[in-house]
Amino acid sequence: MKSGYSLLTQDVYNIYTTAFSTTIGMRGQLIQANFASNLVVTISDLLNIGDRIDFIQMGVGQLTFIAVTGLTILTSRSVVTRTQYSVISIQKLTDNTWFITGDLQ
Repeated sequence: MKSGYSLLTQDVYNIYTTAFSTTIGMRGQLIQANFASNLVVTISDLLNIGDRIDFIQMGVGQLTFIAVTGLTILTSRSVVTRTQYSVISIQKLTDNTWFITGDLQ
């Protein structure tokens, strides 16, 4: 490994409920959702600018992202994962703006 480089690893966090809000403890983590029914993810304003959370839809239940009042979600597509094994990322750009990218509908 070259000097100045470091390995980046992510903890995997499993979701056991069909509706939850992002928390500061989720930043930098891979959130794995394995459900037969759809899951609603509420993006909170608790994280810092630049923080990112990755998600993978392991089951057939799609993930739908909504924001708390006062936040804006930017995306080139929808806010719903496309299919099983879709991977997406959310990242906080400003105090009230989040960006979603990945395998979305």
